[in-house]
Amino acid sequence: IIFGLGLNNLTDWAEERIPRDICEGKVMRNALGSMTAGVISGYFSHVPHNLSTMKLLQPDVSYKVHVGSLIAAAKDRVPATLSPAARDAAATFLALVVPKGLGIRTTQVVGSFVLLNGISHALSK
Repeated sequence: IIFGLGLNNLTDWAEERIPRDICEGKVMRNALGSMTAGVISGYFSHVPHNLSTMKLLQPDVSYKVHVGSLIAAAKDRVPATLSPAARDAAATFLALVVPKGLGIRTTQVVGSFVLLNGISHALSK
């Protein structure tokens, strides 16, 4: 859902807000709007995408357990010198707000948006 909304509505929204001083050409405005929308959509779709994939691979495991496994994996990125409560809070923050693989997933979404919107733009001429 986030991907579809981002591809269409968010790209148009971002494209309309690019100042003419930065870029006047329709093709470049479309590319910049696609990149902006891709970053936003990539960020907001990353954790749901991971959870959906985990659920497909292990359908008998609850979402709560899957989220717990993401948080447990994020503990490796938290200094062991923190108190247990602070370490748990930091791991939860990292797992849900700055998850592992976010840059790769966002880059994939940006690339998809630029390609799909570019093709759509080219075909509309």
